[in-house]
Amino acid sequence: MFSEFQLIGHRGLPSKYPENTILGFDKAIEVGATMVEFDLQLTADNHLAVVHDRTTTRVGDQSLEVSQTVRADLENVNIRKGDFSDKLTFFDEILHQYKDDLNYYVELKTFKHDNIDYKSKLV
Repeated sequence: MFSEFQLIGHRGLPSKYPENTILGFDKAIEVGATMVEFDLQLTADNHLAVVHDRTTTRVGDQSLEVSQTVRADLENVNIRKGDFSDKLTFFDEILHQYKDDLNYYVELKTFKHDNIDYKSKLV
């Protein structure tokens, strides 16, 4: 699959920076990550949000259930870690930011949705 060893930033660099955010991914890349792992969930209006948990409660400044919330509302959530904060990220933003300059390891979360055709959502 890969000709070289991959250093994976699991949810970015969550030991110090907000997980699953552009800031966290940037910091993981700065320390040598060649791949980032992140979690995707489908929002109420069929966008792919980069969030690990069913809700934003643990990491965010608001408590929203991702699958029951539209993108516009999730865009107002700040993900925090210590003194750092970044806005909740969406899959299209990651693709726009890093294009094919980075390898991706994607975990699809399906807490509420049992039969999601994610492949059609990625096109």
